[in-house]
Formats: sequence, C-alpha cells, structure tokens
Amino acid sequence: MIRPSVVIVEPSSSGLDLIAAVTRAGYQALVFSHNAADRIVPAEVLARWGAELVVLDTNDPAAVLQGARDLPAQWQVLGILPGFEFYVPAAAQLAAHLGLPGLDPAVCQRVRDKALMRQALAGAGITGPKFRLVSTAAELDEAAAEVGYPLVIKPTRSAGSVHVSLASCLSELRSAYSAIAFDPTLDLGIRLGADVLVEEFIPGPEFSVEGFVQDGRVVVVSITEKLVSEPPHFVELGHTVPAAIEPACERLIAGWTADVARALGIDDTVFHLELRLRNGVPHVIELGARLPGDSIGSLIEMSKGVNLSDIFVQLATGQRVDDPAVGATGSASCVAAIRFFYEPGLDVVTSAPADSDLHTLPNVVNGAVTVSPGDRPNCRADFRSRLGWVLMTGADRRSVDRSWKAVKETARFT
Repeated sequence: MIRPSVVIVEPSSSGLDLIAAVTRAGYQALVFSHNAADRIVPAEVLARWGAELVVLDTNDPAAVLQGARDLPAQWQVLGILPGFEFYVPAAAQLAAHLGLPGLDPAVCQRVRDKALMRQALAGAGITGPKFRLVSTAAELDEAAAEVGYPLVIKPTRSAGSVHVSLASCLSELRSAYSAIAFDPTLDLGIRLGADVLVEEFIPGPEFSVEGFVQDGRVVVVSITEKLVSEPPHFVELGHTVPAAIEPACERLIAGWTADVARALGIDDTVFHLELRLRNGVPHVIELGARLPGDSIGSLIEMSKGVNLSDIFVQLATGQRVDDPAVGATGSASCVAAIRFFYEPGLDVVTSAPADSDLHTLPNVVNGAVTVSPGDRPNCRADFRSRLGWVLMTGADRRSVDRSWKAVKETARFT
C-alpha cells in the first residue's frame, strides 16, 4: 500500500514539533537522522507519533540524497522539511532533486551563511550594520578600523548565539576570534570554522518576526519581543508574544520584513527574522528559513492560535496556506512568554529547584530546570549557560511580569 510521507532531516529543538505536525496532517513522518552523538531523535518522540527512523549521515548531502533513493517503494514522499537550521541546505537540495516545493538551493546558502546574507541585503539596500568578512586573525585590525568599535563578532554559520560577543578594542576582538577559530567543539557534528563576521553594534530593543512565504507572498504572523543579556555576550533570556509596540511600528516592521524576505529570495518556507530598532529604524540581525527556537512557536500558538509547524508542513507539501486571521501583534487572546533562568556570576551549581516547584506557580504553563548540582553553566556564554525555563500566560504583559517575579523569588539557584 502506498503511504504519503514527509521527510524531516535531523529534527532537533523546535524541529521535533514537525514530527507531530506531519502526523496530524495525515502523512507518515520519515525521520532522517545520524542517530549518534548529539544527533539523536528521542525514541519516545518517534514512538509517540509512529515515525519511521532512517539512519544516515545527515551532514553528508550525498548520503541524504541516497537515503531518499533507498526508501521502500511504499513511501510516497510528498515533502521535505529541515529539522534544524544546519539542515536547511540538505532539505532544499533533496526537495529540488525530487521536484518538491522548497527553497531554491542557491537561495538557501544566503540564509545559512551570514556573510552571504549580509552581502545580499546590502546589495538590495536593506538596512543593516556595517560589516566585514574575516577569515584570518591578520584581517582583524583592518576590519575593526572599517567597522568601528564597539563591534560584534560572530561565526558565519552557527546558531543559538554561540560565540557572538561584543568587542571594544583590538585585544578583545583577537581573543573572541581565537575562541571561535580554535573551538574544537562539534555542534551536531559540525565545527565552527575560522570565518567570522565583524560588524557594527546596533543598540536598541530587539525583536523577531515570524511568518511564511508562499509563491512570493510574504505573510507576517507575529512579532516577538526579545529579552537579551547585557554585552559582551548576547544570551537570549526571554521572548514575549505579542510584542508591546505601537500599531505604526508594527506596520513598519511588517512591510520591512517583506522587503527583507524578497531581497533574500526565500519562498515556500516559514521564517524567523531577528532585528533591532535603532532610532525607530529596523536593522537586520539575521534571518533563518526554519521554525523559531526557544518555544517561540508555542508562544504564538497559545497567544494567537496559529501553529507554524502545521504551516510548514502545508508549504512543504504544496498546499495553499490561507493568511492566518491575526495581525503581527494584534488579535491575541493572551500574552504568552518564556523566561530563562540565568546566573552569570554562578560558578558551580550547588542546589537547584525541582521542576515540580515551578509548575505550581501562578500563570506558569510549563517549566524545567536544566542543570544539576556540580554543573558549571557559565563555561559557555551562550544558550548553554541558561539554568532552566518557565513558560507563562496572562491577560496582559503586567500579569506575566508579576508571575516571572514570583517565579524568581521561589526558584533559587546557588
């Protein structure tokens, strides 16, 4: 019997939600995963949704393509989805090979490589920071002179704000570059490499825009307000839907977002666009042609009733997606927020609250502690330094803020 199926390439983080979305849509989820080291899909997730696991090296495009060729004849593949940002190119290449909807493989390089993204946006006249691509330590001095201090240095092909930092002088810049170029850590089997962006620091409030593009039609579903730690690092500490901005600002960001999406040439995909407002003018931080992380998708669904994972499945299988009946910030039934525990001065964890301590607090929908006694969370100045999280809803922003204050007073880390 022929079974309509959708392939998900290495689902991780929010990409795990795609397994459920594919199943809800009536398709068989075929999960391509290396199934080793830090590329393992939890067995309980596969079992819950009846997903089929196909083990292959997802960092090898040829292996991904061969995996699709080797699928049994009963699997009728109708769509391809990237399960994480690193696998946007592999999914795009496979979709193009099979003649299925998806990003143009040439376009997807612009949304994976931050230097190519900056170049494409600058060429289209989209506002963004001054920047310079650097591949060796010898280029740092000249790049800094061109961009000016303070500046931001970041890897060109990473995620999760890993090694993104502010430098105020050449010694700080050189130290940050060395930390990137010589970091032996593999993230999903991939090294950072020595290519970095040195770019102008943009002060101002930070937001993200979530939406989708189909047949050139750019639809903004939501604008998320972001909470980020103080420099020199940029650890994401929280997200709130909807963002507390004026309607005129909402319209400005929505129209500008469409310009960004068209400048990059993305189509048949959801997107997550990060920006900062400097003097009321939006500046691109980066755009990902994939689901947002940090449970932003859950916040949007709770606040606005729109499931981005379901939309992504529709796009991948060539179904027409109707415009959700929500505005970017309006039409919310509640305010939904996630906040992360963060103690930058904590060297070693000696005690931490239990998950159950979080669940009984007012307006808390869910929460978890992600460290244990003996952990040294601040060895990494990125998302890995967070100690846990709580997801909350409330009638308005003030009630959510009160809930978070109560959580912090109750949940103590030492």
